[in-house]
Amino acid sequence: MSNYNLRNLYLKDALDLYESFGEEEPAFAKNSSGRVSANSVRTNLSGFLEDNRNSAFVWEEERSNKSNLDEVSDIFTENLLYLFCSQLFLNKGELSVEVYIPQSNLNKHLNYEGFINSFLDLIANNDKVQVINIKIPDYYKDLVKYFNELGFIESDISINIGTKFQGDRNVWMKTFIMDKLSNWPSIWAFVPTEQAVFAIYGNEKKITQTKFINYSEYLEDISLRSLCINNKLADCNGYLLKDYATAMKEYKKDFNNLPASLKNAVQQSEEYFAGKRKKFDLPIVFDNFTSFQKLVWEKTRNIPYGSVYSYEDLAIEITGNSNLNPNSFSRAVGQALSNNPLVVFIPCHRIIAKSGNLQGYKYDVKVKDWLLTKEMLSW
Repeated sequence: MSNYNLRNLYLKDALDLYESFGEEEPAFAKNSSGRVSANSVRTNLSGFLEDNRNSAFVWEEERSNKSNLDEVSDIFTENLLYLFCSQLFLNKGELSVEVYIPQSNLNKHLNYEGFINSFLDLIANNDKVQVINIKIPDYYKDLVKYFNELGFIESDISINIGTKFQGDRNVWMKTFIMDKLSNWPSIWAFVPTEQAVFAIYGNEKKITQTKFINYSEYLEDISLRSLCINNKLADCNGYLLKDYATAMKEYKKDFNNLPASLKNAVQQSEEYFAGKRKKFDLPIVFDNFTSFQKLVWEKTRNIPYGSVYSYEDLAIEITGNSNLNPNSFSRAVGQALSNNPLVVFIPCHRIIAKSGNLQGYKYDVKVKDWLLTKEMLSW
């Protein structure tokens, strides 16, 4: 059984990086004489990561022979590919990304579709990035195919990177461009309520994120801000409007233009907020999260409408063990719930403190109280 995850690349990964690539390391890993060593990889990776304009990621596979991937001791991981990102023009919101795949992995099925979707979801949450320029060697044929299928714009400019592929021919670096305001495959949809605007993110096939946006809140993310302004949900300065009734009327004009999964999610959300729906039937996919997080969220999805569990109740539900250390495991459950990407659809608002206090909520405890009150009154 396999699980895929896009995680941060750390300095401790330097040796794995060196052993994966050898002489075909990214250019920044070479020393002044153009040679690559374990020491040069570590030194240059350290310098790369210390610059706050840079970031690096690993697309890894978790494998287990057992059905429950949450059994950490039985999980084995393999690094499948690496990404090195440089945000050189902060004022323009441009992110340059280079992708590297170890030679030993080129003929393997690396779940490229999952990788690209996970990366796009990651960048979608970065309000400083508007455009990404992804550079990959031209012999990554399967990856090139997926970029083209997802609607990336392929630049006419290719760069000779001065190395040979298997000693045979020059390697050219292809550049693919994607802009949040034009050819991005996912988009936001909005459900205004009396408490806040419920925002849903996804594409034709699936829903990947939800959030609440408070009225009068300034929208930091440029793509989200532009969509809200265009849909009359925000004023020209990017502040969410207070008048949700007017916002609802204006937004409905463009409802039929939404991708299929988003249109369905909006309809079901409206029914839920009106007290007419108690369960959701939506294409929810967890592309890029740990096995433990997925397990917590799946258990949370099964909590009945109008009911509440404590963090300890959920911990016992997951482990089947009422004798576990409640403090340590409950904290782990709470941490997983704080990273819930799909609030409401994964009803983490139904988890409260054992004392009966609401405790906290990602989008303000007032929203949590409002959701629980609405459910209990509708029940």
